Amino acid sequence: EPNYLDTAFDVMGDIILSTAAQQYGGFTVPEVDKILEPYAEKSYDKYYNEFFEIFYSDIDGVYIDVLSTSEHKIAEKACEYATGKVERDFEQGWQGIEYKLNSVGSSRGDYPFVTMTIGLSTSKFGKMAAITLLNVHKEGQGKKGFKRPVLFPKIVFLYDKDLHGNGS
Repeated sequence: EPNYLDTAFDVMGDIILSTAAQQYGGFTVPEVDKILEPYAEKSYDKYYNEFFEIFYSDIDGVYIDVLSTSEHKIAEKACEYATGKVERDFEQGWQGIEYKLNSVGSSRGDYPFVTMTIGLSTSKFGKMAAITLLNVHKEGQGKKGFKRPVLFPKIVFLYDKDLHGNGS
């Protein structure tokens, strides 16, 4: 069981490639945003605590002025720090998945046809998973200025009338 988001992406990529190589046809990872939520929460907690470790171990006195501010402001900064780190983990994780799926062919010489579904998660990290997947997929792969769209994963948005209906 992965402890953090980066490990969850590694495990997911390995499982997808291994499973897809053993079958013909497509492979679907259902509700990937919900699958990754708990690992994002664990990573968030790690980064939140990491902020305070860095904050309180400051030996150069950089944070002395900040100490006079309220605990609420400090906790807010810790939340911003942890959220930013988790979002970066999502971006790097999706880039890694796309790279694996579009560069590692199977033993048959083809690339696994992988579909991922998103859209039903309502949590902060479930939404972040879906949004970063779409943003990374939109950017493509390659060096800046030479990015190309990738074929896989195919992304399917699951529409729920109650969740995504009028004004949602």
